[in-house]
Amino acid sequence: QDHRRKAKEVNFGIPYGVSAYGLASRLGIDNNEGKEMIDQYFERFPNILNYIND
Repeated sequence: QDHRRKAKEVNFGIPYGVSAYGLASRLGIDNNEGKEMIDQYFERFPNILNYIND
């Protein structure tokens, strides 16, 4: 259940513009980890940026 909740925060939050601080707060991690997760997400799914920017 906890993994599912965290995955939902990442997969729904990032495309809708959650900040590193916001993601970190929701997941209970520090801001650097939140930023790293966002960076890794965009490395893995680069086309999401096209969706966000449109």
